[in-house]
Amino acid sequence: MLNALESDLLLVWIKGSDAHTAELVRRFDRAPKPMYYQPEFLDRAWTDYRLEKGLTEDEVNPDDFIRWTYARALAHRQPRYAGMARRGVTILAEEVAEIRSPEALCALIARAIDRKEN
Repeated sequence: MLNALESDLLLVWIKGSDAHTAELVRRFDRAPKPMYYQPEFLDRAWTDYRLEKGLTEDEVNPDDFIRWTYARALAHRQPRYAGMARRGVTILAEEVAEIRSPEALCALIARAIDRKEN
């Protein structure tokens, strides 16, 4: 899949800092959205959550569980994103937050390409 994408597209990782991740978690806590979780990750999170909270399956609050799992999912995905970024470029979430036009985004990505080539 990545080979096909890389042959026709530029993969761009918008890498977040710890502060950015904390903001994403805060937003998710306020308004959770559907997410996809790998089954193995979700099974492990389900077990870890219940053990940490001392709950049986029927005592779990689904909203609390998904909020608890979200930050762990972000951390779990970081190595995969980094691997994908080696095939493309990386820009920082703080840089993206300053973008005010399509031209500014193109310039930011061009700088990331230059950084990678040097």
